[in-house]
Amino acid sequence: MGKKGKGRHRGRGGGGGGGGGGGGGGGGVGGDRGGGGSGGGGPGMGRRGSDARAQQAAAAAAAISGIATRLGFVCTVNVGGGMPPQMEFLMACTDGDVARLKEVVDSMDEDDRESLATVRMEGYGPLFEAASSGKIDLCKYLVEELGFDVNAEASRDSGNAIVMGAVVCEASLDRVRNRLYLTMKSLTIVTALGMTPLCCAVLDGQEITVKYFLDKGADPNKKDAEGFAPLHEAAKIGHVGIPRLLLSKGASVDVSSSEGTPLHVAASNGKSSIVQILLEHHANPNVMTPDCYTPLTAVLSATPEIVNESECLKCMKLLIKAGARYKLATPDTPLEIATRNDLTECVAYLLEISTVVKLSEHDKGSDGDRKSKLKLHGGKAFEEGDYAGAIIFYTEAMKLDPADATLYSNRSLCHLRSGAAQEALLDANDCIKLKPEWTKGYYRKGCAHMALKEYKEACTAFMAGTKLDPLSDEMQNAFWEAAKAMKNEYMAGRRVSSVD
Repeated sequence: MGKKGKGRHRGRGGGGGGGGGGGGGGGGVGGDRGGGGSGGGGPGMGRRGSDARAQQAAAAAAAISGIATRLGFVCTVNVGGGMPPQMEFLMACTDGDVARLKEVVDSMDEDDRESLATVRMEGYGPLFEAASSGKIDLCKYLVEELGFDVNAEASRDSGNAIVMGAVVCEASLDRVRNRLYLTMKSLTIVTALGMTPLCCAVLDGQEITVKYFLDKGADPNKKDAEGFAPLHEAAKIGHVGIPRLLLSKGASVDVSSSEGTPLHVAASNGKSSIVQILLEHHANPNVMTPDCYTPLTAVLSATPEIVNESECLKCMKLLIKAGARYKLATPDTPLEIATRNDLTECVAYLLEISTVVKLSEHDKGSDGDRKSKLKLHGGKAFEEGDYAGAIIFYTEAMKLDPADATLYSNRSLCHLRSGAAQEALLDANDCIKLKPEWTKGYYRKGCAHMALKEYKEACTAFMAGTKLDPLSDEMQNAFWEAAKAMKNEYMAGRRVSSVD
């Protein structure tokens, strides 16, 4: 993020390290990114008295080595005579076969069971793999039955290091090939040390698994070794449900990192829906990164390969609506950055806002004339679908006449259209306070409650408006729609509670 072309690449890097097990007890496939090449076991490493098995194992080992080479790994395969229980455990975890997993665990002695939580594949334990693949039943078994820690950290130098692959030589070649592929896929998931199972689930968009870990006490603010919290990763990916979950469980909306807050990350990746969610939770739109980038300058500085101008404009409007300082120089102003990067629509928008606000500040006419001009610009922006821009104009007009109920009604509608129902409700309430006999305020309030799925409150608001104007078809239709929604919600609740 930051200067054009600058960026961080996380979440799908290569796995490293590794080495083979030895002798007759077992083996492993280890790999570091690099060129081709392999080592293999021979017939002399197989089980005594079984030349056929030894030859089969050697052939499978050679096949594994070949597959690894094609995947870009240098690997050494050692063939042993049996499969360690930890290896069987890891394979069952990779399959997501909980029934098989229970059989493996039941067959272990006490020492082996106690070591399971420390088993790692290149620093990446079974719970991490289950989290990233969304295997919720497996997660529940590991956490609730085996006592795995939901706040455990990925680490390359701790734990019982076992690398999957070689001892499966007795299985079919297809199974071996499949196991190796799954292992390599798992190894590429974790690139940051200190990453937790929660963060793995976030990275792969596993919303149900994220909720499970949070319900089990996972820390939503725990950072990895690079200083990034789960909300940073969620902001980058753009899965709208996950940031809401994290924030509902206490995630800090302005948690810092070397690349700024989650709002910086969402903006610089063009995730306008995430930008809106974060701003609804009062993220600071003017906080700076260590290299002096605000969320606004970050999105304007993003490369077009990452953020197209349409998404850039959406993010910019949301940020300015939330109070981003669009004239701030750090050292360049947003307008200068947008001009340099040929963001013509963004330039036009910044010029329009700057001109209108400047006219509002220096207009020699009366406050009434200036308010009328701003209101006119707000109406034009609304008709063009520029709700964020309309909000800015109406807000400027309110500074000139804070008692104009129409401005609050209009801004409430703009908030509602832009998805900010809570802000729409606040403006509707202010409208009613200023002009309690005007039905429009009650209509705006009812619509805001409907958007928030607060159907009982919506019915109350629409009924109040109907009492003021019994002949209003709009108000009556809105009331019956709210009443129907309230009934449907009640019936749905009864059906859920009656299920055994």
